[in-house]
Amino acid sequence: MSKNEKREYIKPSIELLKDGENSLKSFIQSERFLEKTDGIDICLGVTEDGEKYIVDLTKLSNLLIVGWSGMGKTVLINFLITGLLYKYSPEELQLAIFDLYGCGYKCYKNLPHMLFSKPIEDYSETMEGLKKLIDEMNRRRKILEDCSNENIIEYNKNLEKKEALPRIIIIVDELANFMWHSKGSLDFIMSLVALSLFGRKVGIHVIATTQRPADEIVTGLIENRFFARIAFRLDHEVASMRFLGIAGAEKLIKYGDMFFLSSDMKEPIKLKGIYSDHLERKDICDFIRENNC
Repeated sequence: MSKNEKREYIKPSIELLKDGENSLKSFIQSERFLEKTDGIDICLGVTEDGEKYIVDLTKLSNLLIVGWSGMGKTVLINFLITGLLYKYSPEELQLAIFDLYGCGYKCYKNLPHMLFSKPIEDYSETMEGLKKLIDEMNRRRKILEDCSNENIIEYNKNLEKKEALPRIIIIVDELANFMWHSKGSLDFIMSLVALSLFGRKVGIHVIATTQRPADEIVTGLIENRFFARIAFRLDHEVASMRFLGIAGAEKLIKYGDMFFLSSDMKEPIKLKGIYSDHLERKDICDFIRENNC
């Protein structure tokens, strides 16, 4: 599923980005973003002290984002995707986007980073895509086993004549839509659970969103695989307690305000999301297509 043709990735020009203290441009020019790591660095927002908050998705394994519609979930996803496009080549990172709403990610169509060429907006195509991803996950597990490598980092550091395996980020926007279309079938949920459970070692990670962490949506199977969580505003204190372990998400009234919690944190940290301008994203995607396809 990786691209066979190898070519130098021409990254988007920094001049495409707008200036601003907490703009995407300021993140991309930050020391933390420019640091070379073995992980996948994703930009989340700024702390209350104004610090740019960037985390390694490989350490989180998977990420679940919840909160009211219109509070910033899709904007956050677009912001972190744009950062990824600046930092990683298609040979290093591939994206698989599933969005039944079909309105938040069209600008990424035909980017070389797109695993399925475009965001998938149909449920039957979603199931086909998830099956291909599970097949790829199993193929990678067999490759690592044959090479006696523990994980993708170890494998990619000892390539010799082998081809590097790109990381894959699966984005599932609004779990409730997929659950509704599944009509009681467990195929969707079990596919997502399998990818979130076994994908990490072979470089596959899941980012999923939903409006509310209700039991019928964030089932026990999902809850037990997504230890890293972001909450925008939730309906009530009970929902915040259930999702984050503390009250407070029900009081997040400003657009972009969120709490972030990972398994190695004692309590969530409050962040402010960064607005991702649609025209800015379009210019970035047009540049990548024109110079890398």
